[in-house]
Amino acid sequence: MSRKVLLVGWDAADWKIARPMVEAGAMPNLARLMKEGVSGNIATLHPPLSPMLWTSISTGKRPPKHGIMGFSEVTPDGKSVRPVTIQSRRTKALWNILSQNGKKSIVVGWWPSHPAEPIDGVVVSDWFRDVDKPDAHLRPVVPGSVHPPELIPQIRDLRVSPYEIDGAMLRAFVPDFEKVDQEKDKSLHALAKILCEGLTINAVATELLATQEWDFAAVYFDAIDHFGHRFMAYHPPHTQRADEKIAELYRHVVANGYAWHDAMLGELIATAGDDVTVILMSDHGFHSDHLRPNYIPAEGAGPAVEHRHFGMLAMAGPGIKKTGGAVYGAILTDICPTILRLFDLPAGADMDGKVLADSLANPELLPAVPSWDDVAGPNHDGRLAKDTVFDPGEAADLHKRLQDLGYVDPLEDDMEKNIASTLREWKYNEGRALLEARETGKAVESFRSLVADEPTELRFIEHLVDALLSQDDSDGAREVITNFVKSLETALPAAIEKLHSQSEEAKVKSEELLEKWRKRDENPLDTDTNPEDGVEAANSGDAAASEPVKLSPEKRKELQSKAFLRTLYQARNEDEARHLITDDPDIRKLYHDNRKLAELATGYALPIAMLNVRTLLHPSSPRSDEDRAIALEALDQIEKARERAERGSVDLASHWLALGEFEKADSICEKALEIDSENHRALAVLAESAWRQGHVAKAVEAASESVSLLWFQPSMHLLIGLGLERLGEPENAARMLESALKLSPMLVRAHAALGRLYAQPPLNQPVLAMRHKERAEELRAKIREKNAAWTVEAEKALADEAAAVGE
Repeated sequence: MSRKVLLVGWDAADWKIARPMVEAGAMPNLARLMKEGVSGNIATLHPPLSPMLWTSISTGKRPPKHGIMGFSEVTPDGKSVRPVTIQSRRTKALWNILSQNGKKSIVVGWWPSHPAEPIDGVVVSDWFRDVDKPDAHLRPVVPGSVHPPELIPQIRDLRVSPYEIDGAMLRAFVPDFEKVDQEKDKSLHALAKILCEGLTINAVATELLATQEWDFAAVYFDAIDHFGHRFMAYHPPHTQRADEKIAELYRHVVANGYAWHDAMLGELIATAGDDVTVILMSDHGFHSDHLRPNYIPAEGAGPAVEHRHFGMLAMAGPGIKKTGGAVYGAILTDICPTILRLFDLPAGADMDGKVLADSLANPELLPAVPSWDDVAGPNHDGRLAKDTVFDPGEAADLHKRLQDLGYVDPLEDDMEKNIASTLREWKYNEGRALLEARETGKAVESFRSLVADEPTELRFIEHLVDALLSQDDSDGAREVITNFVKSLETALPAAIEKLHSQSEEAKVKSEELLEKWRKRDENPLDTDTNPEDGVEAANSGDAAASEPVKLSPEKRKELQSKAFLRTLYQARNEDEARHLITDDPDIRKLYHDNRKLAELATGYALPIAMLNVRTLLHPSSPRSDEDRAIALEALDQIEKARERAERGSVDLASHWLALGEFEKADSICEKALEIDSENHRALAVLAESAWRQGHVAKAVEAASESVSLLWFQPSMHLLIGLGLERLGEPENAARMLESALKLSPMLVRAHAALGRLYAQPPLNQPVLAMRHKERAEELRAKIREKNAAWTVEAEKALADEAAAVGE
């Protein structure tokens, strides 16, 4: 079959902004995709960090399988850190599979995709954009960022610099941009940088689509995410923390950013041709309303709290249903197997995603191969050799870009600390991904290791407790909480003292810099020579003649200090100087550290209370009347302490449900749904509450709605299956129970129910019935050995379900 597929990625694009714009006629190209194909939500993965997510999209696998665990990685020699590269990816991407099957691909800007892989086709990596200089188009292309390198002369001049963004384009986003005080507010330069990066990606992609042979193309834009982190606070209605005048200046940036992307989408589609299947998607959404967070945590990737669980998906063209209908239950890992099916290629059985068959014109599935990683040929798959060495020349600038976005911590002068910090974040992200993938044993190992090194880091404690409770180890969870409280008692005085000390240090450093500004005429810098000219000279001009300058950390710090003073000395008055001083690298680092210390200094009273309640109310934890009374009192205190009911409210609802307080649980969830109608967790708690109260039809309805938003919920599939069994729909019940077991094969109740269903008409499959009954008994025996208290509740549930259907 001859088919072309164009995959366009818009990082952080969200239907909450896009859909009203489509309805208003402001995004005609997206509207066309929706009308001529299918569209809907697509669920993200956790943690929602872009390099992890876009690699899951391109591989069909969760991070524990594909290997990308964050924004930064330690270099293979263990001596430095750099922005993440594909050297950490340990499985084939979509373009590798297509390459070995004789299909040509174009990949532009995918995150991560550096160094460019030698596939059958073209790769322009995420390191290609080096645009934050006046002469961007003259600078050498980052070595290893383009395959084949023969294409460099064709695309090198397509790079756009922020200095090329004129007033007319800025006015399209900030109509009154002349009113911006650019000495104090650097947002216009940030905006210009975002625009030029998007323009560069679009120019390169359209050039390659028009001039190269291709079957598959993947083009990634990160601008919507960057618009969000920089300007979403000003999107109407602006947040309480936003200044009124500033908000008025930037109120149009986000919406006009979406309209701009729609225009670029139209250009891509027009260049690709009408016979192309187009898939437009985002990796997650972005809070744009009352759910915008008031506070960004002082941790690596803290800005991810601004991300929403659901992204956008729209598909149209040959092979896609032409219904204008909705996509249900999609998750990021579904994209790779779905695209393979469009090319008449099977998915890998080791992929975590599924083919979105209901969205395809031909929903018939192909038998999966065990793993594409084990399939060779007939052509070369284009993967790089594991020992490939490449030039890291632009790593420092790329890391600074991530730091400015808040995705990574500022680098220390001590490289050992940077390496330790990078490894810590890598392991933390891996632990979260393992926990979501239900690999709880490995998750516990990761979090125990992290807690051993940093016993007062709340996020490590919270996830370790969650992982232990997932193993029904409530005793272990209690021990972790007890040790955490003891560690805090020791750490708090030191944290408070260090906070005061570093605050004073920042103040002294600021005054020293201000004094230098005041005496700038007495001690001028060398105005004839830029302190970074040596670096610039080596990184400009002819590509073949230029080599990156290797600087010692001390020399680099000296040059950075001189460069900062040069900027500071341009301040026109003392207010401007004070504002610029906050950008000094040392002061920024102190402020960053102080935010972490300030969080620790609070003592974490509320989170500790939540951890205690969560552990106390877990089904594996024996509960006395005294325990119940303690939990009730703690929950009352937590509710009173919550300033915003919409954040964390579903956790409270689940705890009230565990205590049998159905009315309170339902009320909280209904309020949460008024605030966010796509809160799948609130729907799940309502479903469980209705089930426990005997309202079977209501439980099935709520669970079905929850699953339509987020497919990977084994407990909800189980509840729907059990409910349909009671409602007299055996075929549908069996289908949902089998679905539950695909997601979680150890569900005793699902096996027991299938044993009943297959033994009776209309299914009448005695062999399957016996198989499920035997498996249920095996699992019950394991539960009895593991946890006697848990066995009582499990056996009661099984007996109740059998009795309800008359067995």
